Amino acid sequence: EHSDTAKVRVKGQFPNMSIDQFIPTSYVDHAFGRHLRAEMYNFAPVIIGVDPAWQGDDETVIVRRQGLHSEILETFEKNPNDILVAQKVAYYEDFYDADAVFIDGGYGTGIYSAGITMGRAWELVWFGSKPEEPGFFNQRAKMWGHLRQWLADGGAIPKDQRLYDDLVQVETKPRD
Repeated sequence: EHSDTAKVRVKGQFPNMSIDQFIPTSYVDHAFGRHLRAEMYNFAPVIIGVDPAWQGDDETVIVRRQGLHSEILETFEKNPNDILVAQKVAYYEDFYDADAVFIDGGYGTGIYSAGITMGRAWELVWFGSKPEEPGFFNQRAKMWGHLRQWLADGGAIPKDQRLYDDLVQVETKPRD
């Protein structure tokens, strides 16, 4: 009775998601601005993620995830100074005593190189690479699949409209 088919055909309501939408809007609505107490996640590893800006009005984003908790640590306009960005990442890594730092390999190679020079053990993530896990077309699809499951499991995201919009706009594309 809670399926989109029943909602639309029986109850005359809007569906939870479009037919091609990858992450249900209800998952994102539930996670949006959700507050978790520290004891609900402070036992989990601290992960820092870096998504460097690369074009248009895109922003560089540095995030922290720990268990079901996530927060945006900093956003800033595209910055060609990889050393400055690497220093920011190193600051957050040290401040939060992070267990791992992952950087988008596309435009993050300079940041990664600066980190290596600083003695950091950061990892590049190549979104287009073949995933080690079956069932996904590439690493990007695998990460989105894990994100969808994380949201379903009770993940909490900050109240950030741009993030919300990014999460609900991803669509699936069937492969032959």
